[in-house]
Amino acid sequence: LLGISAAQIDRLLSAAKLRHPRKRHAGGGSVHLRNQIPVRVGPWAPDTPPGYLEMDTVSHGGDSTRGTYLWTLTATDIASGWTLLAPAWGCGQHGVLEAFRAMCARLPFPLRGIDTDNGHEFINHHLLTYVRQLSQPIEFTRSRARKKNDNAHVEQKNSTHVRDQVGYERFDHPALAEPLWRFYEAYELFRNLFIPGFKLLRKERVGAKVRKIYGDRTTPCERLLNHPDISPGQARALRELRDRHDPIDLAQEVRRRKDAFFNEVRKRGAGARHDRLRRARRGPFSPPVPDTRPPRQPPPFELRYEATQKQANGSPAHRSFGVMAI
Repeated sequence: LLGISAAQIDRLLSAAKLRHPRKRHAGGGSVHLRNQIPVRVGPWAPDTPPGYLEMDTVSHGGDSTRGTYLWTLTATDIASGWTLLAPAWGCGQHGVLEAFRAMCARLPFPLRGIDTDNGHEFINHHLLTYVRQLSQPIEFTRSRARKKNDNAHVEQKNSTHVRDQVGYERFDHPALAEPLWRFYEAYELFRNLFIPGFKLLRKERVGAKVRKIYGDRTTPCERLLNHPDISPGQARALRELRDRHDPIDLAQEVRRRKDAFFNEVRKRGAGARHDRLRRARRGPFSPPVPDTRPPRQPPPFELRYEATQKQANGSPAHRSFGVMAI
């Protein structure tokens, strides 16, 4: 047996394989649904109007996928970078659809289309039916399978807006959804109205290198106000929304709501549920595993001020000259 080859094993088992063939799974309704949703290939056009969103979900299951826990639905506008966040209990089609409905109600511009990955939370009858029954029809596209760069815009927001703020902890108590929602409500306003950022305009190939050309650093709100597809009424509503909020007061409110959320996490003991999962894997009669981890602190929330100075050779240099922790 030690000297037998893999090909010889296949020849000996060929008759048994014919008598007992493997069951083939056709994928059920998901394949039929994927065939109804077109695949978007290639980068977004530079003149894409506001209203086209890339959407994705972020898991808050820690180092385990067992059980039910919180997820975050992230959506970002391609033209302006306006980003919306909403928590969902579980990654099922019902919770994600409710979070998407709440996002649509907060959009400062009409929704024109959504682009998602191929996850079951998006490719389902509930979301597809809801999109088709909207009073204003929108486009529903999906990315290629196993091509995360197709959704690069929202993947970046998953890092900067979600992971950098709430971390990788496990949130497996339904009572945490409300304080997380309140934090997202203030945080997305702060980022969309007052935090500037760069936007990639185009790429130029110079020899073997690719040079990226960025536009001026500005806020998502300013990009919308300067966009020709924004109507005067929408621009007026955006200015009123921005004028109602003071950046310092809003930043302090974000800090308070973030602290309230992590206080609720410690109160519910959501972060300590890893130990119960470890006990379940070890067996029902195993001795309890003590919690030896240090207490988790919420990630810092900072405002960093930068200035652009010219070096001796004339090239610009970005230098930080102040950090205010909130």
